[in-house]
Amino acid sequence: MYKYLIIAFLLSGCVTTPPPSNYVYSYVESTGSWVTREIKDELDGNWFQSYVLGEKESWLSSTPGIYVDTYASGRAAAYIVNGDGYICDTGTLKVRVKFDNGAVYSLDRFNSEFKVSENNERIVLYDNPYSSQFTRSDFLEKLAKSNRVIIETDDDCGTIKQINFNIEGNPHYIANKIPG
Repeated sequence: MYKYLIIAFLLSGCVTTPPPSNYVYSYVESTGSWVTREIKDELDGNWFQSYVLGEKESWLSSTPGIYVDTYASGRAAAYIVNGDGYICDTGTLKVRVKFDNGAVYSLDRFNSEFKVSENNERIVLYDNPYSSQFTRSDFLEKLAKSNRVIIETDDDCGTIKQINFNIEGNPHYIANKIPG
């Protein structure tokens, strides 16, 4: 009986323990196109946000942007606002990204690379510690190494947004892939 409990405990530990990250993270001074601000929060501790903004399409749309947040708790977030104001999403939202003159790649919701925020205003990027999908970390690394990014969203209502961002310099929080 105890033998089976020990085996079950060991197996559950293997399943729930995420693998080590392939990235090292650094706080740096933001430069170039990036604006950094400190947000005062007396309850949870002050936190920092770096962002770049895109061009607003019309007075009806919101301002597109790329945001990198770091919280007092040590958590970090990276998200994209596409300027739509409401991203229509029932599960088939398409997000494509192209840094500088590199290849176009699609973010994959089914590998937990992103989700749409509860208010449907932004696309939140994630690292999946249970697979090799380190989307947020890869995105943070490319933000610091690139000068331009084009992000295209195609939502479930047929709204296609393509935003060109000047990302010269780097945000206050970056990732670098560990060689190996």
